[in-house]
Amino acid sequence: MQPGDTSMQKGNVTKLQRIGARSGADLEAELGFQPGRLRNGYLFLVLIQPLTAVDFDFAGITLRSGGRLGNPAATKAEDELRRHVSEQMRLEYGIATYIEMKERALGSISATGPNRIIKILPSIRNDPGMSPRDQYPPGGGGLQWTLLNPCKFLVALEVTATGFAKAQGASWRIGPGSSYEERHQINAYLERVA
Repeated sequence: MQPGDTSMQKGNVTKLQRIGARSGADLEAELGFQPGRLRNGYLFLVLIQPLTAVDFDFAGITLRSGGRLGNPAATKAEDELRRHVSEQMRLEYGIATYIEMKERALGSISATGPNRIIKILPSIRNDPGMSPRDQYPPGGGGLQWTLLNPCKFLVALEVTATGFAKAQGASWRIGPGSSYEERHQINAYLERVA
């Protein structure tokens, strides 16, 4: 995939305002990727379709690896025994209230701007043989949702292993060594691209 392409994606997402134009190492720590996972590059994907309440579940914050309660486990089987945040919320509040909460939450996102939904897609894909504890450590605590259904995203930026963020017709340095102006331009671009 490259900038300008569209892709149907599901899984964990967050808001642009939480991550912005940060280095791969900063994103790993914020989102809960193993150290070095973004070293070969990654994509910034921005949601370009309206969401409905059936498209997502709450997944707490990025401290909750995979949107599950407790710490990541040593094996995938053990990890899947951890209750998902959404399951806990349905038990505590009831299904009707949970659905109302999801409907209200939809008002907190926008199609453009800092409140748009964004997904980071690493070049180094998930390793099914690696321990969840190692592959997805707790992140920095930003809001996350789990997309249950494939949703349409635009590939907004490709970040290279050498630290350049490339868009259609533009390129900026990102992360260590990048200027405030470059990071500002990247954020402005991510807020408006559609």
